Amino acid sequence: MCSGKGVANKRTKVNKAWIANERGFSFAEVCVVVLISVFLLGSLYTVLITGNNSWEISRDRLELHQYLRTATDWMRKDLRQAGSSTIVGVPADGAWYTSITFQAPSTVTSGSVVWAAAVQYAIGGTDNQQLIRTVGAQQRVIAQRFNALQFRRQAASSTVVEISATVQKNTPQHGLITMTRTTQVTLRN
Repeated sequence: MCSGKGVANKRTKVNKAWIANERGFSFAEVCVVVLISVFLLGSLYTVLITGNNSWEISRDRLELHQYLRTATDWMRKDLRQAGSSTIVGVPADGAWYTSITFQAPSTVTSGSVVWAAAVQYAIGGTDNQQLIRTVGAQQRVIAQRFNALQFRRQAASSTVVEISATVQKNTPQHGLITMTRTTQVTLRN
């Protein structure tokens, strides 16, 4: 039988032999590991910065797209109901104009159309960058960041109104971002 003391001596000898054969890392090995770690961290940082920039520019473009969509939806909805003869400030001559005023029908009485208060779309407000919808004396801001708004009608098709709207945003990281949307509306009345 083995005594407990003999087993302990064997473990101690094995541990001492293992420690005696253990060596540290050389300076070159440490430098290679540090260099690889720096390269991997630098690559990861570059990927994160690129992803963040992409996310920011996508967010800004989405914001501008939302302003354009909201504005053109409002204008299209109102203009569809307008009467060709009630449009003021945008004659059917093919030229572009910066605002439009028109009337939509409110009711029909005894076979005659009764027109509602005049509606106007133009750029104004804060820093002259808001799309303003004016009905009578009431103004409402429809969208922000407007740079240009134009309307026109052709002589050959005076019941079609073309709308061109441009929005922009100046960002410190990506500079000036501009989006333009052009659409047509066919008048129903």
